[in-house]
Amino acid sequence: MSEFVGSDLERYLIEAEEDFNARIADIRHMEREEGREEGVLDEKKKTAAKLLRKGWSIEEIAEFLAVSTVDVEIWLADETRN
Repeated sequence: MSEFVGSDLERYLIEAEEDFNARIADIRHMEREEGREEGVLDEKKKTAAKLLRKGWSIEEIAEFLAVSTVDVEIWLADETRN
């Protein structure tokens, strides 16, 4: 009887470890995705600042970057503070 309990425990521990490893992999994947999204956003902010210096309007920048004019205004306000 104790051998049966031991194999159940071993199976449970193996499954728990596999579940843990899968969750860690999911977390790492989400962190990479967040990093990529943050990088894209940073590039859009830099591009918005460059286009404004070249004389583009807020509306033109927003349309070009496929974002709202409010986003562009916030980014540019942040840019001037830094």
